[in-house]
Amino acid sequence: MKRNIYHIFLRFSVRFIKRTACVFLGIVIALLIGEFVVRIFFPQITYEGGEAYLDTKYFDLKANFKGVFRHPDYEYTATTDEHCLRTTQNLSDGPCELSVLVLGDSFAFGMGVSDKDTFSSVIAKELYKAGIKARVSNGGVPAYSLTEMRYKYLRIKNAVNPDIIVVTASFNDWVATMIDYENFYNQNDNIYEKYRYLAASRKNTGIWDRCYPKVRDILLSNSQLAVFTAIRLNELLIKLGVRSSFKSTIKAYDPNARNKEKVRNNQVKRVLSDLYKDIYTEGKIGVFVYIPGIVEVNNDLWEAVIKKEGRRLKRDLPRVFLLEAAKEAGFKYIIDPLQNPEGIERLKNGYFPVEMHLNIDGNKYVGEIIADKIKEINKP
Repeated sequence: MKRNIYHIFLRFSVRFIKRTACVFLGIVIALLIGEFVVRIFFPQITYEGGEAYLDTKYFDLKANFKGVFRHPDYEYTATTDEHCLRTTQNLSDGPCELSVLVLGDSFAFGMGVSDKDTFSSVIAKELYKAGIKARVSNGGVPAYSLTEMRYKYLRIKNAVNPDIIVVTASFNDWVATMIDYENFYNQNDNIYEKYRYLAASRKNTGIWDRCYPKVRDILLSNSQLAVFTAIRLNELLIKLGVRSSFKSTIKAYDPNARNKEKVRNNQVKRVLSDLYKDIYTEGKIGVFVYIPGIVEVNNDLWEAVIKKEGRRLKRDLPRVFLLEAAKEAGFKYIIDPLQNPEGIERLKNGYFPVEMHLNIDGNKYVGEIIADKIKEINKP
């Protein structure tokens, strides 16, 4: 009896292994055929670079870095200096009469555009045209929250010695700003210990959250089929309003979610207030700039999100909150690109369709309005 059961189990195991192997082999062959067809008939631009600009140990840009990044939306080169600042195309030679530091996340960093096309470089060009000898420094770092922007300022202010600090905040800065503010600033006076603490807190996520970016980058940098599929899937998700980036930041537009997170709301106000005090007590000038997301200027996209979510969302919730928070913090100079109807029209074509960061036109517009404010401030 035991022998018969053993033989039955053995036969079942062999059949299962054979069938699994056949299915696996079939999938591999199908993928290879798909890869061949896409490469011949629908050639794609594969991703390159990933997040190579980040120093994951300290969660900041790498110093003295140069890298090429390729994406279906764009191809660009990014370089940094010894202070972990992205290179800005400053046109003024010799001594400068004005030093400007831009703080922010991936929008300020200039995701998708080369060094010369970030809005920091646009600011430098516009000031040069106006006859102002300025040096503009780009302190933007992808994924930075307002807490991290304040820390970046405290770390590099002596090296840059800015006269004007431009603080930029996008809709997701509100969501991302860290709650463990006290621990971040008080756990250790050593800047590198604080860096390690920050990086550790960023990495304290689930296995999938840690593995997904690596798997994604491997697939999208080596397989044109993966790129082809990802783009089509992304286009479908955008139409349905269920793109992952919408889902992860949708609470920024949800009044109910914001009411439940009063601690985080107060945190944003406190960080902005502390940052303004850092700037003001040293005799510097602070400028606050709100950077809108693409759903805030694209009506069709916003309607798709609303339809899919099936709940009450407020399109201007993060904008109103962050602008009011900046005003309460003491910022005298505040820039709102959505205040001007003409600006909204310009921004409608100012984003990459897949990556959804500001493209060259979007950076140009934001840079111009910031430069105009700086010229106004700098008048004798």
